[in-house]
Amino acid sequence: MPNRPLRYKALLYLAIVTVLLVGCDLGNSAPVTFQPGLPTIVPRSNVTLLPDASPTASLTPYAVKSFAPIAGGANKLIGAGASIPAPLYANYFGAYASQYKVQVDYYPTDSGLGIRQFGSKAVDFAATDVPLTDTQMVSPTIQGGVVEHIPTAVIGLAIVYNLPNSSTRLRFSANTLADIYRGAITAWSDPLIAADNPNVDLPSEPIVVLHRADYSGSSYIFSQYLTVHNDNFRYAVGASANPHWPVGSGVQDSFSMVTAIKQKSYSIGYVSLAYAADNNLAFADIENKAGNFVSPNPQSLASAAASITTVPDDLRIALVDPPGWTSYPLTGFTWLLVYRDQNDMAKAIATVNLLRWILSVGQASNAAHQFAPLPPAIAARADLLIQQLNVNGTAIYGTGFKPSPTPDPTVTVTGTPPTATPTASSTPTQTATLASNASLTPFATYTPNLLPTAPPTNTQPPAAPPTNTPIPPTNTPPLPPTDTPIAPTNTPRPGHTHPTPTEGK
Repeated sequence: MPNRPLRYKALLYLAIVTVLLVGCDLGNSAPVTFQPGLPTIVPRSNVTLLPDASPTASLTPYAVKSFAPIAGGANKLIGAGASIPAPLYANYFGAYASQYKVQVDYYPTDSGLGIRQFGSKAVDFAATDVPLTDTQMVSPTIQGGVVEHIPTAVIGLAIVYNLPNSSTRLRFSANTLADIYRGAITAWSDPLIAADNPNVDLPSEPIVVLHRADYSGSSYIFSQYLTVHNDNFRYAVGASANPHWPVGSGVQDSFSMVTAIKQKSYSIGYVSLAYAADNNLAFADIENKAGNFVSPNPQSLASAAASITTVPDDLRIALVDPPGWTSYPLTGFTWLLVYRDQNDMAKAIATVNLLRWILSVGQASNAAHQFAPLPPAIAARADLLIQQLNVNGTAIYGTGFKPSPTPDPTVTVTGTPPTATPTASSTPTQTATLASNASLTPFATYTPNLLPTAPPTNTQPPAAPPTNTPIPPTNTPPLPPTDTPIAPTNTPRPGHTHPTPTEGK
């Protein structure tokens, strides 16, 4: 695996900002004539996709049509949100700017804060690994109206660990991981870990459990997987983008997770495959729905995504624990959020151009950055969603536009956007006007929030109430509990028993 930490470390340091409000010079764009098209999307419905599933899914990106930008677009866009796709987006936006002279500034705060900034129309787009809930879609905090979810990549979550003097790749079943993260397993030599790893000499040291302390797609994917397979975890913790973890120490962002795993011997945590690979972390093979232990890589992520045959037409879908012998279970999509009804033609053109480029040309770089490209049918459906973008009812691209004054809810869930009062570290290289006079720093200049030198404690009794005490940046309070995320369609496999912590192991 190539070592690219120096290439990405500067790009992946995460900022927590209170509010972003960007002033963007659009220049004098030449007038462009647009023609509204015929409707092709029916809101509030499911669509059946052409089956792409195969034992070894293709990594060939969607390339149904070539890309040619529409004239008249703005020369700058700004987005904020998820940190998982930050390495991929750094590549996307750098290549796009180089070829088309459109600057795209992206601030990888986290999914929750990106949604907040998008909702207040402080940024042109948001990035999230957690799709908006129905309540969020119609919330007054989403000020721009109907939101479209445009998937950009298939992401994988790696279970990472630090066992000194061990070069053997470990394996973890779903129930073993659930018991670790609910406090029923506390030592590396536990019989359930040994059963997953026969003939491996495991130390008797206590497990140093690390988890995310913020609203994150990583926790969203991981807790969904554990909830699907383990009844006790579902009742004690549940699936959420910001769970109340009953054990362990919290870190505030993806890079802090990487740093903590490197610093803390006998630790275990979770982070995206891209971060794990680029930082040479040990990561485990994970049990999938078919009972096979699968390693995370672009091919196994593609196999997971290829198992999809039916999705909601707005592409808000959970991919965790899909069927298939070669499917990696800790898998999901990452999306860019854009408003369907735009009010600035130049920015709307620039947004449409960028999204179309990502769905066509950009997909070719996904695998090289430890992501998988979108299945062709998903990319084609996303292209139809892009055709819904309009300015005052005038379509920008394609022939699929249909005005719609209401959101397209297809999944019944509830919740509200997260709230936080984060801090930022310095002023930006590109001047921005901030609504609350806070500072804004582009992601390329951040420094990580390192854990303190003292090791995190892991002595909380499993039956004690959750504290979820994070290790936050200075003066940054932890985020509150989040809403219930979109539930997976899978059900727990029969025949499994799950003792509670008080019942022993």
